[in-house]
Amino acid sequence: MKNTHELGKMGESFAAEYVERTMGWTILERNWRCQFGELDIVARHNDCIVAIEVKTRDQRQSFGTGAESVDARKRARLCRLLGVYLDRHIESSVCEARVDVIDIVTKRGVVVDFLHVFNAAEW
Repeated sequence: MKNTHELGKMGESFAAEYVERTMGWTILERNWRCQFGELDIVARHNDCIVAIEVKTRDQRQSFGTGAESVDARKRARLCRLLGVYLDRHIESSVCEARVDVIDIVTKRGVVVDFLHVFNAAEW
């Protein structure tokens, strides 16, 4: 089993590829950081800026799903981070924005299942 850092990086790479190739979105940032925290992926979907939280779990773990781990406090933090990102990087204040979660399950280092939760947090 990979350590949690390697597992997280693998999940983020899978999510970025899924967003670009399957969904046709444009990745603007990966692992964007500011003094308040980090956004795993920031993407553009038409006129919408999407902050994507990636949660990767090994199938053998029994901690619940990755999406379940994004509680109300975490969702509020992601919305605050997205607001900071928009203030610093997006010229127009009229663009749409949202927070999604991509929940990835792996087995022996291979993605075996994933779920894309759209609008996981109120913006």
